[in-house]
Parts: sequence; structure tokens; C-alpha cells
Amino acid sequence: MITEVKGHTVGTSEQAIAQAIVFSLLQKQRHPNFQNHMIPNILISPEFFQIVLYDAEHDILLCSNFLDLFNVNDEGCLSSEAVVTLWLVLHYRLFCKGLVFEEPTEVEIFKSNFQELAKDKWHIYTNCLKNSVPGFPVVENDIRIDTWNRKVLQGTEYSKGMKKRKLLENI
Repeated sequence: MITEVKGHTVGTSEQAIAQAIVFSLLQKQRHPNFQNHMIPNILISPEFFQIVLYDAEHDILLCSNFLDLFNVNDEGCLSSEAVVTLWLVLHYRLFCKGLVFEEPTEVEIFKSNFQELAKDKWHIYTNCLKNSVPGFPVVENDIRIDTWNRKVLQGTEYSKGMKKRKLLENI
């Protein structure tokens, strides 16, 4: 999930957090067999981005610092750190294995207590979300990246352009 903003305004981080929580709860309802329910949201503007992760299983909310999209001292070149970070987050199903705690009490340190904050509305988050949002595609953890990309891009304008380019190269 990506939340695009024009700049950092009041409430944008809160919106990204709310979206991450709701989307993670929804994915937990739709796909209870997932290995983990750590679901990311990317808050992005023309200058920076922030990663927000919520785990509906353990009620854990993690937020990154704001990261620059462009290198400050490199005449505005795209930051390779930003590109790799965003790529990893966008492919979280392949790389994210969830949080591992050595002691059960460690989970309590990171809990967001969203269930306690929602109180009377908790039943909406746990029962009603699945009825009002269309389906999301399931990405298998064992799928190969190049195979997945071929399946996703098949029939799109990108793949049609690549086929045309290959035909022109062979002439």
C-alpha cells in the first residue's frame, strides 16, 4: 500500500499508520494462513518517504525515519539506498519473515495497544473489513521473482513494448 503526499502536512503520518493497521487486519482476515501479518505502507512525497509496518497478529507498529529520495550532496541524484529500500518493501512477501522474539515478554515492549485504543470499535476491525473491500492477489512465498514479473507484466503495455523492441532489434 502506498500513500502519496505532496509534502509533509499535518496528519499524513497518521493516515499512513491508519492505512497500515487496517490493511494488515484485512489481510489477516482474508489470509489467516500467511506466515506473518507484518504489512507495510509507504508514505511518499517528491522529496522523502517513510515506511510504516503493522503486524495484526502481534499488534506491533513500526515506523521508519523519513528517508530522502535523492542524495543531498550529489546534485539531486536518486539515492541508491532509497531505491533498494523501496524495492525490498514492495517485495515484502518475498523478504519479510516477520518478527522473531527470543522471550515472549519482548512482544509487550513493541505492542501498539491498538485493540485497547479501538475498544468498542474493535469488532468492526476484526469482523466487518472483509465484507467491504475487494479481493487482493495472494503472492506465494516460493514464487521466483523473474517468473512472477513475467506473469504480472504479461499483456501489459510494458510487455507489448518489450516485444516490439525485441522484434526491431532482430531486424
